Amino acid sequence: MSTYTMSPLEAAKAALPLPQLMERLGLGQHAKKSARCPFHEDRSNSFSIFECENGGWRWNCFAGCSPSGKPGDGADLIAKLENTSNADACRRYIELAGVPDGDRRKAPARQAAPELRREPTRVADMPAAISDAWREGVEYLQERPPISSRLAASRGWPIEFAQHLIVCGAVSMPLEKGKRDVAFQVVAPEGRRGAMVTRPIGYHVRVAGDAGKKYSWRYRPNEREDGHSIPSLPYVLGDFETAKLLVICEGQWDSLTFAFAAGWLGDGCLWPRGVGVIGIRGTTGTGVFLRHYRRFWPSNADCLLMPDGDDPGDQWHDGRKDCFANQLGTLYRRVAVVACDGWKDINDLYRAEGLTREDIGDLLAAHDMVVGNEVLV
Repeated sequence: MSTYTMSPLEAAKAALPLPQLMERLGLGQHAKKSARCPFHEDRSNSFSIFECENGGWRWNCFAGCSPSGKPGDGADLIAKLENTSNADACRRYIELAGVPDGDRRKAPARQAAPELRREPTRVADMPAAISDAWREGVEYLQERPPISSRLAASRGWPIEFAQHLIVCGAVSMPLEKGKRDVAFQVVAPEGRRGAMVTRPIGYHVRVAGDAGKKYSWRYRPNEREDGHSIPSLPYVLGDFETAKLLVICEGQWDSLTFAFAAGWLGDGCLWPRGVGVIGIRGTTGTGVFLRHYRRFWPSNADCLLMPDGDDPGDQWHDGRKDCFANQLGTLYRRVAVVACDGWKDINDLYRAEGLTREDIGDLLAAHDMVVGNEVLV
């Protein structure tokens, strides 16, 4: 009689199948046959998971996020999510499942694992070609002033604010497959505690869809086009490690609009000391943000969390033990959740009702969000 022994990875897959793994990683809302992809800004359901005939599980993204364009397993999902090697992803999977690395006998019962404590792998430097494309896109915008009016109109901003962002090189319009659209830089935090710095690693670009389809967002570099991908790190304005107040929104548009409306960002504005504004890229970017920034977390800070007014935004504060708001509650002195009632997001609210500096001041004062004795407007 022959005896089959499981490898640690096989034991991990048995103990923590892909649907439960995704739940553990904060991707539970994507663990179904048809869902929005957690790896790119998805306007349609291009992501799915399915059970194979042998009882194993696979995931696939029809927009090209899958490894080598083929369905991937749980280790591939971790490698993609955490921008790590396959070997490190396998070890991570084994750790999350609670399988001793040397156990080749059977899969033990699942155990909780501290998924945010592990220091992330250093993100690769921005490839020269990607850096050149970003720089050329910045120059393209700066040499064509009329584009600033279109950018301003798309967000409801004054043209002067769009011009400020372009002149400062905060926005680019790189050439992607013969077309140009707006892009924002992606940076990674690094250094030691007390001396955090950020390093550009790529950009997040809006891409026009095929005929009849809406635009989507994707990262450069990415696995399909460049041979390696970058994590969905957030858009960051102002201070982080020394912040006494962090305002967390979804996406770069909302963070820019909030900072402008508050009077903190723009031509002639002075950014308040001890304040940071974070734009989480996609509702599933929360785990990436926490993993990469946790070691630089500001002490004794307050947090104003402003989720989008849709179902994914509601999941940020839906009362689950591991929802984003509750995770922040273990890291901040106080967390106040403010929803954009009646509007999809902060930018829609701004366009419809003209969010002002006084409105932001009243909002912060209502939640006692101050540095020293001053409300931050």
